[in-house]
This record gives sequence, C-alpha cells and structure tokens, in this order.
Amino acid sequence: MQFVRPAWPLALIIAAMFGAQASAQERPRPLAAQLGEIVAHAEFDTLSDPVRQRLQLTIIDNLASLAAATPHHCDDPFIARLRSRGGAQEAWVPGCGFRLPSEDAAAAIAYLIHANETDDSDFRAELRASPPIFGAALAATQANRTDGHRFATALATGYSVQGALAAAYGPLQPRFMTSGIWGAPGAASASANAFGLNAEETNAAIVLSASASAGPFQYFYDQSEDKRIIIARAARSGVEAAWLARAGEHGAGSMLEGRAGLYAALDPERAQALDAQSIIDTAARLDGPLYIYPKFFSASSSIIPFLEAIAPIWAERGLSADDVAHFTLSAEPAWARVLADKIINFEPPTSAIGAQINFSFVVALYMTRGSARPQDYDDATLADPAILDLARRAQFEELPVGGGTRLDITLRSGEVIRIEPNRIDPRAPAPEAAFLRERKFEQLTARLSIRARAALRRLGEQALEARSMLEWSRQVDRILR
Repeated sequence: MQFVRPAWPLALIIAAMFGAQASAQERPRPLAAQLGEIVAHAEFDTLSDPVRQRLQLTIIDNLASLAAATPHHCDDPFIARLRSRGGAQEAWVPGCGFRLPSEDAAAAIAYLIHANETDDSDFRAELRASPPIFGAALAATQANRTDGHRFATALATGYSVQGALAAAYGPLQPRFMTSGIWGAPGAASASANAFGLNAEETNAAIVLSASASAGPFQYFYDQSEDKRIIIARAARSGVEAAWLARAGEHGAGSMLEGRAGLYAALDPERAQALDAQSIIDTAARLDGPLYIYPKFFSASSSIIPFLEAIAPIWAERGLSADDVAHFTLSAEPAWARVLADKIINFEPPTSAIGAQINFSFVVALYMTRGSARPQDYDDATLADPAILDLARRAQFEELPVGGGTRLDITLRSGEVIRIEPNRIDPRAPAPEAAFLRERKFEQLTARLSIRARAALRRLGEQALEARSMLEWSRQVDRILR
C-alpha cells in the first residue's frame, strides 16, 4: 500500500517556515560562543595600562610562590606521576628542572603555586585565582613558542573569563571548590588565546573543558591534600581542551548554560535566572587581573582577613597565646555550615594543608608564633601542644542572617578583644599593596641568595616583554634550582 503525504495548505507551510526562522533568531547565542569571540580577538594592545601593571605584580607573586614550593614539592606523588609518563618536552616546570607535555606542565605548575596556600584570590566568588590560569597560560605559551605579549593576553583572558563565570554564581562552598569548577574554562580560555585559536575553536575549548569541571569540597572536612590536585586538574583540562579544539574536536555548545549544563548541574533554579549578558560584559572588559588579591599569610583566604586584623593588635600590645583564655568566632549560618563543626569538635590537623585550612589551628598558630608562613607548618608545629591546646579552646556562635562575622578573643584578665575581619568589597579592584607584596616576596624567596632574588624579580618585571616564554621559563628554572 502506497503512503500518500497529506496535502498541507500553502499558508501553513509558509507560517511554519517563518516561525522556525523567528525561533532561531530569538534563541540566544550560546554563552561559550560569545566568550570564544572575546578570547579569540583579545590582543596585548587591547589591555589597559592598569591591567598590564597588575599582571606584572601578579607574575612576581606567583614566582615567589613557586620559589617557596619547588624545594619541597617537585617530588610529590602527583608531579612524580606526571613526570613518569614521558611525552613531548613542551614546557618547563620552573624550579623542578624538567620539561613536560604542556597539559602536564600546566597541572604541575598549578599544583606548585597552590602547594603552600600562598596563591592569590578573586573574592568575586572565593576563587583561588592564579593556579589554573597561570599554570595553563605559562605552559601553553611555551608549547606554542610565543612571547610575553601573548602570555600577558592569555593571562588576562583567563582571569577575566574565570572571574566572570564564577561571579555570576557566587561561592560554591561547602559543596564544591570554586576553582575546580570555573578554573577549567578559565584555563581553556587562557590556553586558546596562547595557541591563537579562532572564535569557533575557542568556543570548543571552553565547552570541552567545562565538561571536565569538578572538585567536591570534602577535602576541607577530611583535611586531605587533593585540594591541590583539584586545581591542577582544572589547569590540565584547560590546556588539553585547547589542543583538542585545535585538532577539530567539538563539545556541547550550551555546556555552560544549557538545561543540563554546568550552571544547571550546580543549581537548576539559579541557572534559569542566569544573566548571560552580564557575564559577557564582565569578560569583555578584560580586567580580571585587577580583581586578584595577593595572600600575605599562608592560610585559607577565608581566614586571612582575621589574621590581618589581629596582627597590628598583637604587635602593638605585645600579646601572646599565654594571655588568651579562649576565642569565639561568631558568624552567620552560611559560615556555620562550613566551620562550626570543625571548631566545636576540633581535631589536630594531619598535614600542612589540613592545618592551613583549619580556622582554629591557624588563629592559634598566629597567636602563639606571631606568624603564619609556609615554613611554620612543619611536623613540629602540627604537634605543638601549646597551639593544639589553644585551638581546642576555640568556640563558635551562630548569628542570624545579616549578623556579620567577628572574632572575640577573651584574655585571661577577662578583657574581650573584638576582631572585625578586614572587609573586602568583591566588586572593587584589589589594592596594589606594594609594601605587603614586597614583604611577601622577601619571605617566600628567603632561601635564595640576594643576587638570585634580584634576578628572579627582574624576570617577573620583564615577563611581558620576553621574546620567548620557553626561554624565560628556563631562566626562572635555573634561578629557583
């Protein structure tokens, strides 16, 4: 029996055709496609002078973090595994003395920058900003044999895309590590720019990397060291995605904002209210580097504002842990979900990174030793009875929503010192803080000779004008070793 197609009235056919066209025109372009155009068209000449100046400072900060980390962490199991895999020697891991395939080099560099909790932050969403972006940009520019101008542009696009995507959602704790989620597409943006990919290829790199975003927050409660690996994987997936896009791979175009995309996976309701245009406008400014806050203590960024407020009082009054009866953190429910149990049921940290993200321990460490530097977290410190005793005397008080955050230090005399943490406006650019940056550089590079320290600083200052990032990285490697 022959099937006969029913005759459709011409008017209905025309209406259907025009309806389909209108629907296509009304459908917004995928977010990654628009970001891809921004990243692909970014050039060094489009970067403002303030952004270039901030990039220079940020590069110097990251070199200092590498200087502190490389003597102790180049043989960590994660990096040792990367090295054992072999492959093309495309990029130096500065300070470790070897080259790796670019995606592995990106992972190693990111891991090292984050190793001592001295890396910087983007408070628009509690991002550990530099490890995935700096690691990816430095590895990709080496692999593509490009110069300092391209390195600067790759950094700027990576910081800007990462910050714009993250700011649209806000902090992800206590469910995910924010940098594990947004570090991947940020690293892909940096890598795509470093490789000189076109808009379509950059779009593909962003969505391919976004499909690899991950990082459950459980490391915080278990005090485990996979926090570094989460960040390293974000950097690695960004470079890998750029290579795949360059080879012709494509991903799900709406991986970011689609109904089963990254934002929806985090929170379907908030995904529906997503302001995509705001993300595009924020990324297009290419001013992400201006929002990078350096750390001046070796600790979680949520603890540092309290240390910054305690430090001048401790110095002026000459206080010590012997003067302290106990201390109480008072905070809103959002903080309570993350910190309350760890403060009330304090357990001694079992690793340096576990100590660096433990509020009670870090505050007790600072009140006991007067510092919180990477070298303060050795085995003896982790077992110090005085620090552990004071940390066990920490208390937590939950405040109503809108109640703010404060730390009350009760002295043995009965006096209560109220500590208001230094307030940071995440919507405002970070201060330059030149003096504090200089002090940080001196502390983190203390193992180097005066001559080597000066040479390292010069390389940081000259990075944007370097003719070859591969050669620049080789020089950094020589100094750090």
